[in-house]
Amino acid sequence: MPLLALPLILSSCGQRDKTPSQRTTHNILLGDISPVPRGRTQVAQVNGVPIFDDCVVRQAKSSELTAQDALQECIDFELLAQEAQSFVKDREVQERGKQELVRAFVTGTYPITSADDIPLEIVQKLWNLPAIRKRYQHPELRNIVFCRIPPATGDAAADSDETGQAFLQNIYEKLKDRTEISEEDLFGECYPHYKDAGIANLELNTFHLYPRTQYGDQFRAQVFDGPLTAGVVLPLLQSRYGWDLILLTDLRPELNRSFADAEKELRDALFTKPIYESWRNTSFDDWASPFEAKHDVQRFVERIPATPVLPGA
Repeated sequence: MPLLALPLILSSCGQRDKTPSQRTTHNILLGDISPVPRGRTQVAQVNGVPIFDDCVVRQAKSSELTAQDALQECIDFELLAQEAQSFVKDREVQERGKQELVRAFVTGTYPITSADDIPLEIVQKLWNLPAIRKRYQHPELRNIVFCRIPPATGDAAADSDETGQAFLQNIYEKLKDRTEISEEDLFGECYPHYKDAGIANLELNTFHLYPRTQYGDQFRAQVFDGPLTAGVVLPLLQSRYGWDLILLTDLRPELNRSFADAEKELRDALFTKPIYESWRNTSFDDWASPFEAKHDVQRFVERIPATPVLPGA
């Protein structure tokens, strides 16, 4: 069960999980497994308690599962319900039916019901991933986009270079007093007009949040030195690569947050973010899977129809 789903099921019985995912008990708790009075075929049993094909059909439809995975969800639910019989003593809860019984059992026994319950070693493992760590610890970063006119070749190279310089200089003069210039603004000035200006080649480039050390000497001074602001164009730059008109689009100051400072954010991400759903599912399954070994479970998979139809549909 995704950790985020636990508080949700307590307040919203009967909702469906609209995100297709691998089998989890979460889907069972949310799915409609109410008995259907006619047209039922037994496809499994847990300690003699029958499980019918209508449960499999409903789980497969509500959670977009295969018949095998849907059957396993129905079995898992029954296992939890039988485990709950000895755990939940509240007679009122017992009389509300299996869903309330299982809900009370999971709430009272599953060890991870909030972000604070996630084991420290799991959070530290996430922290140690390079892709995660660099969000909290990195040098000063700057993002630029630029229009480049490469050096000309041939007999008319000098004239061509002057033409390219003049073309970009005109764009700079047009934009230099503006702020909050976007990438589209700059490229919109460069790309549509360069051929009309007699320029053979034009390049549009982006440097995505590079640190100072990844910029060449001339670029480094132009991009990092001085009182710069994102959304402004920088004076024309000439290098061995040609003429460049640079727009600074993003500045990220140096960051050096500690694990203690980032821990709450990491816990919240593990507990709620869709990207970590597989970890939440695995965590719940690791907790719930030993229950099956304690019970007599029989499956009759061959009885599940190839194209099942919901009884009464």
